[in-house]
Amino acid sequence: MNNQQKKQYSRDCLAKALIGLMEDKDIAHISVRELCRAAGVSRSTFYNLYDDMDAFADTIAKETVQGLSAYRRKPIDQIRFFSKEEEIGFYDTMFRYLDENYSVFRAMLGPHGTPVFGHYMIEITISNCKELLKPYEEQLRKKDLTVDSLAYYMASAHLGLIRYYLERHDSCTSGYMARLVHLFTYAGVMTSAGLVNY
Repeated sequence: MNNQQKKQYSRDCLAKALIGLMEDKDIAHISVRELCRAAGVSRSTFYNLYDDMDAFADTIAKETVQGLSAYRRKPIDQIRFFSKEEEIGFYDTMFRYLDENYSVFRAMLGPHGTPVFGHYMIEITISNCKELLKPYEEQLRKKDLTVDSLAYYMASAHLGLIRYYLERHDSCTSGYMARLVHLFTYAGVMTSAGLVNY
């Protein structure tokens, strides 16, 4: 293994150990020593990678949530031309990413998680909703609505469905959740706001 591969291996071991420890303990109460012991990584290796536990947790949160950006839509000027199947595929990709990273999302959003993870989730979800709504800005303005207000509303609903999925992980498929989000978004919010005819 070269040096970069060793660093990545250590990061992966630390992340996996953190998720395991968070099953029983708040992240704020996990020490570097305890984490390193569980990961089989030396404290000096940890400190070569991160300044402290907060920096480590912040890095895990950012990297995991940034992965949600990988499923971003077409460029803004093409969003209105997204077909129903493409839109459902977009959401399906998001839920498959959540599935692939289930243990991280479950731990970080759970009772022992870190508030910064929830904050990053809110930021990325609001950003995605704003991107979806941007082409409808003029229509919204005519109805005395704003992209921001509707994006915040939609983001809270999307986060609720993400939590629903994580809690019912074994009984819901990514395809089912994708259809549900699409239905609630388009038949619900966007139809109610007069932006689309579903």
